[in-house]
Formats: sequence, structure tokens, C-alpha cells
Amino acid sequence: MHRRLRRRLRLLEGYVVMSSLALIVLVGSAFRQAPRAAANLVEITVERINVVDGNGTLRLIITNKDRFPLATAIDGKTVPRQADPSAGFLFFNDEGIEDGGLTFMGRRGDANVRADARLMFDQYQQDQTVGITYGEDGGLRTAGLGVWDRSDTTLSVLGGQIEQARARPTEAARTAALEKIAATAGGRRVFVGKQHDRAAVVSLSDGTGKTRLNLKVAADGGAAIEFLDKAGKVVRRIAP
Repeated sequence: MHRRLRRRLRLLEGYVVMSSLALIVLVGSAFRQAPRAAANLVEITVERINVVDGNGTLRLIITNKDRFPLATAIDGKTVPRQADPSAGFLFFNDEGIEDGGLTFMGRRGDANVRADARLMFDQYQQDQTVGITYGEDGGLRTAGLGVWDRSDTTLSVLGGQIEQARARPTEAARTAALEKIAATAGGRRVFVGKQHDRAAVVSLSDGTGKTRLNLKVAADGGAAIEFLDKAGKVVRRIAP
């Protein structure tokens, strides 16, 4: 009788222990799943979101205009932005270096409308190498696809060269130095889109970004092929 009672007590103790462990597992699981449930939101309002890899490397920024970064870091150096702050997305490569983005803005001023939208993809440690753009200012609009041929020189080095050029003592010296940098930095080689005059155009440029060949169809239907010299002057025009 006593043996049978002790056996029942042991079974009861084992049941209590197993029940307690099961309860602990269930509670722990509930706590682990709680953040997932909290993330299932209907709406969220933020000014900026930074997306990072597991090691903390920045990969994506979603931001409003006020929190748009005014500079980017390349080779440990801060490179100021040339464009005005805009709302949008900024992309970053595996090393946390910016390599493109999607930006957009638009507003009506006292006299006209200004709008801009850009989807850009950058060359490694350089500026954009391919992109889709739209711009409007005072009723003049452009839209199209661009391809740039960038230099092997990184933006951090070019930034230092530009600072030195701007420090030249005379306006003529500054202009000459900046033009030399622009000629070697790499310009836009291809544009396919619509120009301010509403002409549809395929424009091909040389390595410095100077247009040398245009294939055009005007808004009224007039078509032409234009050959240009390095100064931008049309030296030959073929039309029906």
C-alpha cells in the first residue's frame, strides 16, 4: 500500500514538473512572437528610416527632405552633395557607400512650377552612371534616360581637386581649373528622351560630355540628324 502511494506521488510530481516546463515554453514562445505581432501595423508615420545589415552596415535610407543627408562618406572622407535636399530613397552598397537613389520634389512658386524626379545608380565610389530623370521649370520640361561615363577617380579625390581649384587666386584661374576637372571627371554620353523644345531626341556625346550627334524629331514632326563640333556648333545637318 505504501509503495503504491509513493509511486502515485512520484507520478504526480513528474506531471507537475512537465506541466511547469510546458507552461514556461509557451510563455517564452509568446514573448518571442510578441514583437512580430507588434510589427503588424496598419499605418506608421516617420521622418526617416535607416535599414542596416545584421552587422550594422547601412544599406538603405528612406527620408523626408529635412532629414536628407547633406553629405556622403567615401574613403573615410566627407563629400558634400551638389544637389538640393529632397525626399526619397538612398541606396548603399555592401561597404555602406552610397551607390544611387530615388529622389523627388515639386512645388509651385510665385511665377512657375518647379519639379524634379530622379532614379539614379552610381558607379562604385563615383557619381551616377545610369539614370532616369524628369525636370520642369517654368513650363519647360525634360524627361529621359541618361548614361554617364565616369572617371576612375573617386568622388573623394575629385572633391579635394575641386576645393583646390576654387581656392585659386583669380576668377580665370578658378574657371580654367574647374573646366579641366570637368573634362576628366566623365560626362553624360547618352541621352534618350524629350527636350525643353518638346523634341524627341537621341543624343550622343564624346568622353568629355560634349554632344557630337543628335537624332531629332521635333514636336511638329520635322526630323533631322545633326553633327556637332566640340564647341557645340552644328556642322552638318541631314533632313528630308
